[in-house]
Amino acid sequence: MSLDELQKAYTHTLDMLYRKTNYKFGKLEVRKNIQKLHESCNAELLHRYIQHDLAIEMFKTNKDILDFINKFKEVNGATNEDSITTMFDNLPKEFETLTIGDLLKACLDACEPINRKLISNEFIISLGIWLTEDEKKDLTEFDENGKLRP
Repeated sequence: MSLDELQKAYTHTLDMLYRKTNYKFGKLEVRKNIQKLHESCNAELLHRYIQHDLAIEMFKTNKDILDFINKFKEVNGATNEDSITTMFDNLPKEFETLTIGDLLKACLDACEPINRKLISNEFIISLGIWLTEDEKKDLTEFDENGKLRP
């Protein structure tokens, strides 16, 4: 392989990993987005778990949870970046990676919205997930003029 061919291959690889155009994103950008979505979903699930599954009357409203978080932070010197496990013991395993800030966002309905344009059909299929025709229709996005987005 010549130096010029090697440079072209290197540039192509960087483009595949880091591309940030309007409709085609690099693999690492997609992966980061999916990780954020996963964390946001877990934060919302934790919020619902605290409100509905824990048998503690003081956590029935968002305000109750927010007041508890603020009081806990004040008394213990905790920050939004501290793990949620500093506040709650025996949480299900999927919540252990969340922070206090993640729970705050969930209580304030400020979790990351789902940006579906980052998740292409090719990406889904490369993960081995097969979509039905109805699921494909649900995931199809159109522009303002009703035309299929590229």
